[in-house]
Amino acid sequence: VAFEVVAADGVLRTADACSEPDLFWALRGGGGGAFGVVTAAYHRTHASSAVAALSMSIDDITWATWESRTPVIESWLDFWVETSPTLGREWSGGY
Repeated sequence: VAFEVVAADGVLRTADACSEPDLFWALRGGGGGAFGVVTAAYHRTHASSAVAALSMSIDDITWATWESRTPVIESWLDFWVETSPTLGREWSGGY
């Protein structure tokens, strides 16, 4: 993780945790001000991992109270947690 920056004094510098640590800290958001123009940024990357998301809407049904929704929500979540690993792709997707 490092930055190449043309500092306010016009000098091209490489800032990382070991070289120019104060400038590195400032460029990462640790200071308030203009320290120069960043011409390159180097990042440490990580392998991608699977992400799961669930969206559920039960607003189309008229409910007497919030408490009357709770058993329905709990039942749906129990079903989904137990069943989703075995469902086919037709059960997944979305926007």
